[in-house]
Amino acid sequence: MLQNLTRLRANIRNEKGFTLIEMAIVLIIIGIIIGAVVKGKDVIKSAEQKRLYSSFIREWQTVYNNYYDRTGWILGDLNTATNTGGTRDGYCSGANEGNLNSQLSNVGLNPPAQGPTGLTNVRTYTDNNGIQHRLTLLFLYNPISMGKPLVLVTRM
Repeated sequence: MLQNLTRLRANIRNEKGFTLIEMAIVLIIIGIIIGAVVKGKDVIKSAEQKRLYSSFIREWQTVYNNYYDRTGWILGDLNTATNTGGTRDGYCSGANEGNLNSQLSNVGLNPPAQGPTGLTNVRTYTDNNGIQHRLTLLFLYNPISMGKPLVLVTRM
């Protein structure tokens, strides 16, 4: 009987493998690592979106202010490609992208760089769900703002 007990102990010591607790701990660690990677991707994508918003708006804000400093007029006030003709009333009259770029180049300013869309006032980005969105910068008149132009960014 003593020999059987000794053999049983020897067999228990020689068995190789993992206990359920060890396997559960490994699976928990793997789950934590996968969760961190997925969350990290979301954080990176969110940072890219914020960078796009801030740089896109900042570029246009700089150009808008430089145009006003050089001419004393509001960019987009006149809906003609040249800075002559028509009546300047102090309102952004829904100028299009070509009109804005022409007004800028006529006073020696460069419009912001074209984005992947080929337009200076449109950018696209992909959100965390893989859906592509389009940002369009518009200069519109807002009657509530007492004649001050409203710069509006829309997401479509």
